[in-house]
Amino acid sequence: MTPSIQDHLAHLPTLPGVYQFFDADGKMLYIGKAINLRNRVKSYFQRTRDLEPAKQIMIPQIADIKTIVVASEYEALLLESSLIYEHQPPYNILLKDDKYFKYIKITVRDRFPVITSTRVVRAKDGARYFGPYTSAWAVKETLKILKLFFPFESCTITPHQPCLEYIHGIQVGPLRFERRVGSKKPFRAPSQIGPSRSEPEYREAIRQIIDFLYGRKVTIIRDFTREMKAAAGGHNFERAAVLRDRIRSLEHVAEQQSVVAAQGGSFDVVASAANDRMAVANVLAIRGGRLLNSSNFVLANTRGQSEASVMTSFLERFYTGVAKAPREIFVAVEPETKALLEKVTKAKITVPSRGKKRKLVKMSRDNAEIHLAAQTLAWEKDNTLGREALEELAKAIGLESVPHRIETYDISNIQGTYPVGSMIVFVDGRPEKSQYRKFRIERMSTPDDFAMMREMLERRFAHLPEKETVIARSEATKQSHEWPIPDLVIIDGGKGQLSIAVDVLLQRGISIPVISLAKREEEIFIPGRANSILLPRTSKALFLIQRMRDEAHRFAITFYRKRHEKGTVRSFLDDIPGIGPVKRKLLIKTFGSLEGIRTASTEALEKAVGKHTADAIRKELR
Repeated sequence: MTPSIQDHLAHLPTLPGVYQFFDADGKMLYIGKAINLRNRVKSYFQRTRDLEPAKQIMIPQIADIKTIVVASEYEALLLESSLIYEHQPPYNILLKDDKYFKYIKITVRDRFPVITSTRVVRAKDGARYFGPYTSAWAVKETLKILKLFFPFESCTITPHQPCLEYIHGIQVGPLRFERRVGSKKPFRAPSQIGPSRSEPEYREAIRQIIDFLYGRKVTIIRDFTREMKAAAGGHNFERAAVLRDRIRSLEHVAEQQSVVAAQGGSFDVVASAANDRMAVANVLAIRGGRLLNSSNFVLANTRGQSEASVMTSFLERFYTGVAKAPREIFVAVEPETKALLEKVTKAKITVPSRGKKRKLVKMSRDNAEIHLAAQTLAWEKDNTLGREALEELAKAIGLESVPHRIETYDISNIQGTYPVGSMIVFVDGRPEKSQYRKFRIERMSTPDDFAMMREMLERRFAHLPEKETVIARSEATKQSHEWPIPDLVIIDGGKGQLSIAVDVLLQRGISIPVISLAKREEEIFIPGRANSILLPRTSKALFLIQRMRDEAHRFAITFYRKRHEKGTVRSFLDDIPGIGPVKRKLLIKTFGSLEGIRTASTEALEKAVGKHTADAIRKELR
């Protein structure tokens, strides 16, 4: 233990909070939480042999410790989850792709609630969230089924006329955008055309949708049956026929869902499976005694971790991100922070020892093992294809070794306006999105793609030490921790763009292989070679560099659109008297876009910038 670490340990607080371990280069290694920071952090260095193998490897690397004090262990758990998601430390078990989970959102506070899909759960917006779903397709199919049974509003545009869904009876609308005073987000209210149902009828449909998503299909079928009989008794046979068809469809959906608990009940079942590369956690969602959903989640950095650690990390990451946990969660192994998790989720966590629940845990584990085997096979196949593509590329362009890190560059602008550049990174044939970089081109006011490319490359390679060829590669990499040295640079363009890249690297004395890819014939240009290279259309190497080029273009055009939209709003506001830098920034922050300002209510505009300026904006818009 170094004197620096000893000094840190001596001054640690005895309060709840989050601790962070860093290596000598300042790279974050691990994030943890504790009810007593001093006792928890000291335990790593006092009982190292009792730690899991992964943490035993980590301890000698620790050079710095930082802590964040919070009010309670509950707050520490939430902060830990947020920091792990943001920093992705290498010794924390990571829930992969959790930002891609989707939810069904119902804006129950609105007069006419809207049902949409979303990737973000906002705890204080008053909406009801259902999920998470691991597949966008699953959300889409669920919403499609809901539309068949319960017409509801889901428009995300501002309709001025009834839409096709409204005409065909599967949309309640049409609705229009308005803004609450002081709110950045629009909400929907009935248009002057009027809704196709009364407010009580629509509210009843929303209640039934919530019952459906909770798995209470028997209740809905009973309600539909009662309404069908009433319609038939009132000689409204067309309405009765519609309800009859809905009842049959609901019964069919219910039949497709396995009955796993004859006595009913709503709970989750969680189990995991792991190998040397990754782990998979499976969640069985049981609602009303029926299996509604089986979801699999991939976890990284699990090598050398115990099953209890994997379970703990998954439950902490997963259930701090969901909108609402069920009342009971049955697990394969008891998590290390069971008491805290029960406090956070308000659910009872149990390891069943026998009976139906134990069989469900085995079913969950079987699902996890099957998904793990499939993921491992896909990883090995993808890894093999990536290696073959890199080997083929190295041979085609004359590299001495297979490139590990490849950087690809692109420029995006229209007639020189709002120019931007993008740098995307592939490591071992796979995208490394945390290493992507965006460049706002500042010097150019005329459409000169060559000059823009030069500016971007000069700024990027300014992060490398000059004369890299005479510096040990390992030392150079250490000096440029955030900007590692690439093994190959790919430029989107032809000979002109390639010559710019070569010149920038030569001026800095940097020796890095560089090529360019021209779009028209997919020609590869290499410095010092008169003729281009045309790879076979079936070439794995061609597919790889096309994928990198397309990813660079996508990343650049996305940044360009954002910059262009903000610039359009800014230029529009510059022409309005009474709007200076402060009000302009406030309007952009509040309404986001020109369309946001255009559709904002008079009250919202006046709330933001005052009546006089709001009138000037309205006059300019007319």
